[in-house]
Amino acid sequence: MAESITVIKTNWQSDEGVIKSVRMPVFVQEQQVPYEIDFDSNDANAVHWLAFSDDNIPVGTARLLKDGHFGRMAVIKMYRNQGIGRSIIQTAMDYASSVGMESIYLNSQLQAKSFYEGLGFQEYGDVFFEANIAHISMIKKLQLIYGCIRNNDAITIGIQVVIWMDSDASKGNSNLLFPCPSFLGLHWVGT
Repeated sequence: MAESITVIKTNWQSDEGVIKSVRMPVFVQEQQVPYEIDFDSNDANAVHWLAFSDDNIPVGTARLLKDGHFGRMAVIKMYRNQGIGRSIIQTAMDYASSVGMESIYLNSQLQAKSFYEGLGFQEYGDVFFEANIAHISMIKKLQLIYGCIRNNDAITIGIQVVIWMDSDASKGNSNLLFPCPSFLGLHWVGT
């Protein structure tokens, strides 16, 4: 990757203009997708991601619907083939795992199919056309992420789990404590 990229999770209400600043040049102008097909009613309820360059320029975006449908991934042309799309979808897959989604699916343009296969997606169904562009449906099963558990509260963490018993365990209180990753802003959950 030529420069470092920051990927953030956002929503339509907060960043509609920024999301459009990436999708308009990619889908509407470059690929000639009609505006009303690209920008649909799903945007308002989706989780969105934005990728920013070192100069804080929006260079990529994607969205994930509540049913696990990943889509509208776009990277500005001059920033392609630098790992930005991979960073966006990996961030989205991590999020999907953290909220308990067992899989995510997408409709890949045929020219991008090998990109998604490289990320572990498998095709299913027949080729179809959307906005006059050939697509194939693809799916990937996700590893569910476990949580830090203390007194029935849950906070998402990574796949590997190390268990400690808290100081009350000797008194019959069996609260299990798991280390929490720093990206949650937590380093330890305990007494």
